[in-house]
Amino acid sequence: MVGKLTPDDQMSASVLPQIVDQDYPFGTPNEALRRCLDAKEGKPSDFQGNEQTHWGNLLEKTVLIEGASRLALKNYDFNIDEAFEHPDLPLACSLDGKAKGNGKTFVTDVKAGIFVIGQDEITLEGDGVLECKVTANRPEPTPPLWRGPIQLQGQMMCVNAKWGAIATLYGGNTLYIYLFSAHPDTQMMIANTVVDFDRRLNSDPVQWYDIEHQSDPITLYPTVKEDQPPMILPANLEELAKSILVAKEGKANFDHAIKNATMAIQAYMGNHHTARCGNHEIKWGMRHYEAKPEHVVPAKPAYSKRVNTLTVKEL
Repeated sequence: MVGKLTPDDQMSASVLPQIVDQDYPFGTPNEALRRCLDAKEGKPSDFQGNEQTHWGNLLEKTVLIEGASRLALKNYDFNIDEAFEHPDLPLACSLDGKAKGNGKTFVTDVKAGIFVIGQDEITLEGDGVLECKVTANRPEPTPPLWRGPIQLQGQMMCVNAKWGAIATLYGGNTLYIYLFSAHPDTQMMIANTVVDFDRRLNSDPVQWYDIEHQSDPITLYPTVKEDQPPMILPANLEELAKSILVAKEGKANFDHAIKNATMAIQAYMGNHHTARCGNHEIKWGMRHYEAKPEHVVPAKPAYSKRVNTLTVKEL
């Protein structure tokens, strides 16, 4: 599968890690909820892919074919152009590939790049799903939950698969294959997560997750009503406002001290690259830049975006 096939206005298997894995590095639960809410309201998505997704799409079939070969799978399909809906839950998925099991039993074989996760061995019987991942990370014996395992369990739920495989290409030159059985406890957690997400999305007003990330306030309140009178905040928040002022003043003093100390040392060092002072070594080097051709920056339309910082002053 290349490109997005699942609807944007409900939960999909690829979005599940953003909700259930606190270590997910590319967004927050509230951002996932905002995307679905915008889709329900007919607003277009602003994500059109990037360099990482481009290479993932380009290499997907090659990685899957090699993964199937190492698993000795013969009956597979890597040209799937439809989304799959769970029969009972508001959960959809797309598949990079699906295959019929060959009855072979696998155990972890590090040299072959095959890792059985969560059990000692797995027999590939019945329907299975295959997921491709491409990453610049170093190879790892167990992938993080957000890079495939949670998504895979959601996919297995949608198509009633008995097993799944994640074929991950590391650094462009190392392929690891992770094998999973359908995991009832994980799938129950996913089902509860999907039901809760759908409840939040379709509540009026939408029921946001607790604010736990710095981007959450802007996600919840992306615009400003500038004609409103000042809000009177609870008295206990004044200490927080004061703490912002104190911290900013301390940072300014800290930055000023660093700048002055740096200039004083640089004045002594002149054109020397390295200097020593007591137990300290100090380096003042060069940063080299490659030549680049002249290019014209494309025009951009005017737009407004809420800032992520507060301006605080004492009255």
